[in-house]
Amino acid sequence: MKSKLLYLLLWAVIPVFSQGKLPYTTPKEIEINTAFATQMNSVFANLDKSRIPNGLLQDFAMEYTSLDAYSGSLSDSTFVPPGVLKQLYSTLLMSRVNSNINQGFVSYSNFENNWNNARDVNTITLSGLYFKYSKFLDNAYPNKITISNNKLYDKYVNGVWQNPYEQKKAFAISPSIINYKGLDFTVKLPSNLWYTNNSSSVQSIKINFNDGNGYVNVNPGQQVSINYNTPGIKTWTY
Repeated sequence: MKSKLLYLLLWAVIPVFSQGKLPYTTPKEIEINTAFATQMNSVFANLDKSRIPNGLLQDFAMEYTSLDAYSGSLSDSTFVPPGVLKQLYSTLLMSRVNSNINQGFVSYSNFENNWNNARDVNTITLSGLYFKYSKFLDNAYPNKITISNNKLYDKYVNGVWQNPYEQKKAFAISPSIINYKGLDFTVKLPSNLWYTNNSSSVQSIKINFNDGNGYVNVNPGQQVSINYNTPGIKTWTY
């Protein structure tokens, strides 16, 4: 699977660590998120959630960034700095239609702490995700669901349930920093920083570090040595 571009700037500056905080930092923002979740729970309460593939529904989430844009197709618009990866993860967290859906997830605070704790000298630490999720088909209403009093209901035709969902995927990888002082370093993707609800679908992870070696395997837990001949902006392709 090809996906994502990222610019890494290598020059004579002290590394700049991206904070990339999401809207989980102030009481007011937490209040807004709680109110949104309460509203969504009411709107979706009557759907049979066991029928939602993977238990993740894009329409149920507050989207901090577009999941559709990070489907695994390479484009110039899908750059993934640390903040975008955090937004994607937060969106997927909020797409869970039941709180007991935990496969591939940790709490958002643990997501941030795991990444921060994995940083090391002379090393750029990656984190990434691959999730399968669902969204309503474009023609779901009125063909496959019904709406009454601002609530959604499953639709049956002659006793046969009408499937309103399509399955999608989200894939993204990001380094912990986007500026680095030096031309030689290692890159690692710790196993606990790779998040997925469908590990069997991922046979390998390959990255082109724009160092002349093409795509190389960077599997969870593996470290790769990177050496550049010249400084400048380097585009990494996953």
